[in-house]
Amino acid sequence: MKFWKTWISAIVCGALCMGLIPAASVSVNAVTETEPNNTMETATAISCNDTVSGALAENSDADYYAITIDEPGALSITFSHEALDETNTFWNGTLIHEDGAELYTINSTGDQTSVSSSPIGLAAGTYYIRIRPAIFQYHDAAYTLTTSFTPQQDAGQLYEQEMTNDTAAQALALEIGQDVTGNIYTFNDKDYYQITLDQTSDVSLIFRHALQDTSSSCWNVVVYNADESRRYTWSIPGNGETAETSAITLDAGTYYLCVTNGTRQTIDSYTMCVQASAVETVIPGDLDGDGKITIQDAFQTLIAYANASAGIDDGLTDAQRTAADVDGDGSITIQDAFKILIYYATESAGGTPSWD
Repeated sequence: MKFWKTWISAIVCGALCMGLIPAASVSVNAVTETEPNNTMETATAISCNDTVSGALAENSDADYYAITIDEPGALSITFSHEALDETNTFWNGTLIHEDGAELYTINSTGDQTSVSSSPIGLAAGTYYIRIRPAIFQYHDAAYTLTTSFTPQQDAGQLYEQEMTNDTAAQALALEIGQDVTGNIYTFNDKDYYQITLDQTSDVSLIFRHALQDTSSSCWNVVVYNADESRRYTWSIPGNGETAETSAITLDAGTYYLCVTNGTRQTIDSYTMCVQASAVETVIPGDLDGDGKITIQDAFQTLIAYANASAGIDDGLTDAQRTAADVDGDGSITIQDAFKILIYYATESAGGTPSWD
């Protein structure tokens, strides 16, 4: 039934080798689809960085290609064909996980000679690319499909790995200040990342993306505590290529960031960087920062009060002044030193100290 289709594919492959098809379609290896290949089980095997030629024989036809990735990295797909005097969408290309889950889709119209996907972060494994007619539309023109793969270690940045970071348990670990690129391919897709803070910090995001034609939120980034209880949500609008979010204060510990669709869905990639700046924690009465209230803290407060009363510098940092002002009246007085001393004495005697 598809005898003539094989001849078309052979002609296209020959044209690739002779340079008759535009250079944008040419890759390192030229391959021709092998019929039958209309199921995942009969898919034509291709390698990373191949260009394969094919054609759809009828409205119900589908061409499947199998590609095996040996290590994590980013895959890009380019679909090309000769220019047609048509604006209808004729082709639908879908990247499929080996378990059948559809990860990414590109469509091509007759007058689009080439369309490419965003880089798609993938774990090692086998994936399938399906080319089939768009809904209610079909064209038998020959096409070329080009794959381009960059291993994670060569990419120069971190890519999320589809199908392996959809839950907190699968979260991809991020370093503070590290860029990660991802995509939300389907309405229900989620990208989970894990961060660890060594100390209380003000945390914010730098979130970059292609400009969208809407001011609505295209992405939400939800912060979860270690127990997966929701902590905070940032909404990222589409009408700005770089969003610098407000900061939230988080204690030391492990947190999860979950990127989801906003009110408007887009499959364009995003690049996110988590920023964190340490917040100096002040314990009332603890001027030397050793985590305890001692007689030395009371003595240092008394000295600071005496210096200030004499019109000279009290010798304290801003954080120490905050710690010394235990009664919260905005100034360091002998009463503050007395309260710190009483707090220390009460605790040393086994009692329950209080600043009241």
